[in-house]
Amino acid sequence: MNYLNRTIHADGSYPAPQSTPAPDLIPLTDEQAAMVVRYSGFVVIEEETDGSGAISCKVTPNLDAWEAWKAAQPDPMDGLRAAKEDALSAASHAAIVDGMDVATTHGTEHFSLQETDQINLTTAYNAILSGAAGYPYHADGALCRMFTAEEITAISNASIAHKLYHTTLCNHLLTWARRAETEDELEGITYTAEGLPDDLAQNMAQILAAAQNV
Repeated sequence: MNYLNRTIHADGSYPAPQSTPAPDLIPLTDEQAAMVVRYSGFVVIEEETDGSGAISCKVTPNLDAWEAWKAAQPDPMDGLRAAKEDALSAASHAAIVDGMDVATTHGTEHFSLQETDQINLTTAYNAILSGAAGYPYHADGALCRMFTAEEITAISNASIAHKLYHTTLCNHLLTWARRAETEDELEGITYTAEGLPDDLAQNMAQILAAAQNV
């Protein structure tokens, strides 16, 4: 046997049924209790008392109230989408600041792109644009040395391409996440261009190709 508190919530729903009897609770069959749960407490209770004083009740769904309540509830996908967007944005930022490899006169060297690195690289490139033949800079884990104008230009161009790729990838992944309709689809979105829907993959390829001609 199940029991229902007579006190209705402010939104018009009954509280969840309980298994422990108490004074003035409405007795429910298992089927009736399941109906209360199924319709989130939005039911109509009609009680009857027989000649012996036994109380029985009829439970029917209050469909209008239940539908109105459901329509007012936030879409659970909204929270999942927001979390996925945060994760993708963080992955994009991490990929950008991790930097890229560039071929220099000392071989292939790695250059991080933390904010200070980006500022320093912009300063170095501006000096080259102003006519400097070289500029002091350093690769990750290496001593500072004079980089030629060609090296600074190559590093700057590589950083621009690196940032463009990851910001473009992130933009397309965020678009995918915002239009995902199921939790499984959302979970399947990871920080990679592999698996992008055809329209997004095609658009991303067009953007990157066009950028190379700028």
